[in-house]
Amino acid sequence: MKYYEFRYNTLSSQKLSNILVCWADYFEPDLRSYVKNPEAYAEKITRNALVIEAYNNNNLAGLLAIYLNTKQAYITHIAVKPEFQRTGLGEKMIETAVKKAREKGFKNIQLECFDSSLDFYLKQNFQIISQNGTKYLLCLSF
Repeated sequence: MKYYEFRYNTLSSQKLSNILVCWADYFEPDLRSYVKNPEAYAEKITRNALVIEAYNNNNLAGLLAIYLNTKQAYITHIAVKPEFQRTGLGEKMIETAVKKAREKGFKNIQLECFDSSLDFYLKQNFQIISQNGTKYLLCLSF
C-alpha cells in the first residue's frame, strides 16, 4: 500500500495548466477532447474549486477538483498517474472529497463519466442519474 499526502489548492493556475496539459491522456476521455483552453480552465478551477492534490514522496500522483460553492457539489475532474492507478488513490481522493463536501453541508456529490470509468464509480457507490450514449451523470449520496 502506497502512502499519500493530501494537499489543497497549493498549485498556481499556471502550474495546474501545465499539469493538465502533461496529464491530458490520463483523463477519460482525453482532456484535450473537451478543454480547448487549458490555461482558462486551470484559472477557473483554481479560482472556484477545491483542488485535492495527492503526493507520494513529494511527487504528484493524483488530482481531483470539486466545486463546493454552488447548490450542488460537483467533481469536475479526477486523474491519477498510471503508476499510481489501482493502488486505492482514486478511492482515497473521493473519500477526501466527500469529507470536504460534508463539512460544507452538502448531502451528495455529482459527476459525469464515460463507459470506460463507470465501473470504478459504481464501486464507490455512485448511482446513475442519467445516460446520454456513453456519457453518464452520477450521484453519490451520503
